Amino acid sequence: MNKQSNSQNLFNGNSKIFVNNLIFYLFLFIFSLLVIEVFWVNKFFHHYVFYEWLINYSQGFIRRGLSGTLLLFLQQEYKINIHRVIRYFGYVIFLFFSMLYLIKTQQSKKKLDWESLMVILFLPCLILFPLNDLAVIGRKEFLFFFGLLINLFFVSKTVKSLNISENIEFFEKNTINKYCYNLFLCYNLLSIPITLIHEGIIFLGLPLNIIITANLLSLIRSKREVGWKTIIIYLPTLLVCFFCISFKGNQEMARGICRSWQEYSKLYSNLSEDCSQYTPFIGALGYSLRNILKMVWSRNIAPYHGFSFLMWIWIFCLNTVILMRTSSKILTNSVENFKQKISEYYQSKLPNTVDIITSFTFKYAFIPFCCSFILYVAALDWGRWFFVTSISYCLCLLSPSLIQLEIINYHENKNNLKILHPIYLIYSKTIKRLHSQQLLTRFSIIYFPILIYTLFILRVPHAVINVKDLYSMPIFHRLFTLLS
Repeated sequence: MNKQSNSQNLFNGNSKIFVNNLIFYLFLFIFSLLVIEVFWVNKFFHHYVFYEWLINYSQGFIRRGLSGTLLLFLQQEYKINIHRVIRYFGYVIFLFFSMLYLIKTQQSKKKLDWESLMVILFLPCLILFPLNDLAVIGRKEFLFFFGLLINLFFVSKTVKSLNISENIEFFEKNTINKYCYNLFLCYNLLSIPITLIHEGIIFLGLPLNIIITANLLSLIRSKREVGWKTIIIYLPTLLVCFFCISFKGNQEMARGICRSWQEYSKLYSNLSEDCSQYTPFIGALGYSLRNILKMVWSRNIAPYHGFSFLMWIWIFCLNTVILMRTSSKILTNSVENFKQKISEYYQSKLPNTVDIITSFTFKYAFIPFCCSFILYVAALDWGRWFFVTSISYCLCLLSPSLIQLEIINYHENKNNLKILHPIYLIYSKTIKRLHSQQLLTRFSIIYFPILIYTLFILRVPHAVINVKDLYSMPIFHRLFTLLS
């Protein structure tokens, strides 16, 4: 009987590996075709992205001006082709990040079921988002992910050094202090220049990194020590962020920057035939809050008699529900696997799976989304902000060390969340209620068609949603374009 059971488990395990490999390599093939179509066949690069990279300090200090200052200096001194440098650099950062994302997915695919793997690869708000909306290729927020990946790398290295599955109560301070030193040095060296290129890191990158660091430090530190030490680690980048936000610029500075492009080379005069006229770039600098709110209302909410806003909510809800279901499955599997590695004595001290799901999703998904919410009010590109928070959460979800840390440190972290107790209490009760009802399991006949619809038919635009986005089938459309 035992032999039959073992052979059956082996068969099921081999089948799972085969199916997951098939899905993963099929995705790689499709992804490669899409990259070829965008980068080599069409050579697409959105003109506004080019504007963004050329913001410079010719009119004085201004947010996002570092990249343009460096590029124009290189052009003046070495006669480089700025357009080609920006386009290829945009391609490289996207491909490099995509490679790191796929490596993390490949490392986790043995632990994922076929549905979770499909979601991690094909969900339209994740890695396919830039290829489904080409205006995102080359955007500066891709740089934010590298700071997160550095943090997750140091967390993984630290958790392995602590041997957390065997030593569940006593941890070496020197190991965690080494994490603090390495993170302070590497994160700020990377993120300060990135902040001078795009200050949005304060909403889209820093909150999540701060939570991760506070989570690790709470293993050995008191609540007060966790607070001040975390702030010290990120203080250089935070100060630069506030400094950049203070110098937002105005339309006159934008026109002066536009003229600086034309002074350096006639090659770029086609960006704006007349810098005194309104262009999207000039309008973006120095916009008043009132004008921004009017623009968001007129482009993202009011069109189609308010149906645009409902379409945004529909797209966000579908992607969120599917991502949270996948998250629950991955976290459940991780908790069960971790409990098998430790003794029965320690197993009784660990929280249950629903508590871990609640705590993990609250800290690494809900809070970062709340921190980015100001961008939905003050900026137009709702799809981009949703993409950054969604894929950042996936990177955390694909980091086993972060999940192990959450399991071990759950009770201490729960105490640290008391400052957000009313919000966390409501969130916790909602998650537990949904789990007890098991709605997605009970209505799986409805859920799986919605899953297929979301993965392969729906498109998440970076801004200005259209009815066509609800049924555009972006993957098939791009593949058809390539083949034809």
